[in-house]
Amino acid sequence: MKWGLSDKLGPIKYKDERQMSVGLSESYSEKVAQTIDEEIRFLVDSNYSRALTLLNTNMDILHNMAQALMHFETINRNQIDELMVGKALVPENKG
Repeated sequence: MKWGLSDKLGPIKYKDERQMSVGLSESYSEKVAQTIDEEIRFLVDSNYSRALTLLNTNMDILHNMAQALMHFETINRNQIDELMVGKALVPENKG
């Protein structure tokens, strides 16, 4: 809403921080407001669907990462990289 940046709305700033914080009325028509609502709904719905697809497609990685976090409490980038390619984590030698 702040910058538009959708195919339908373009790179237009529809509301600034002052308007948002003090509740000033919109400087656009009801039709534009409806288009903003539709674009927000589209972005939320499509990205929610994308997130579900990614999680379902990579459920084994998700479960392995959860198990690793339960076991190690924290994991580093190298461990995440190993989990992402399906490798099991080996405890790091600290001595």
